[in-house]
Amino acid sequence: ASAPAGCRPSKVATPTRGPAARRLAEELLPAVRELAARLQLARHGTDIDDRTDRSPASIRFRVRPWRSPMDEGSERVLPVLELVEAPDGADILARSWYDPSAPEPDLSLRLPFESTDRRVARILIDFVEHTLDV
Repeated sequence: ASAPAGCRPSKVATPTRGPAARRLAEELLPAVRELAARLQLARHGTDIDDRTDRSPASIRFRVRPWRSPMDEGSERVLPVLELVEAPDGADILARSWYDPSAPEPDLSLRLPFESTDRRVARILIDFVEHTLDV
């Protein structure tokens, strides 16, 4: 469709993604998905809430430990790990709640953009170890 005579079509501004949002979408989301696939091979359930297309960009990750038929007790509350773009758009915040109903996270770290992949991997592994009570 063309614009009426004398009117110019408006340009829609595309929001600029900061380096943290790009890193979440291009590097960290694939790493979380790879970890989830490995956990699923071990019969654990995983949930990934990919919000890398929103502002602020974020990824929320949960692990549901496998329970054998012999396990007793009710379902436990599932911890949450959130990787989110910092308000300045430059860094990433890693936050985890071991009780998701708590108002404040149990762990909150600011990861400078230059943070090594090892540090992010360690955060993911620590979260999984805590969730699985390893």
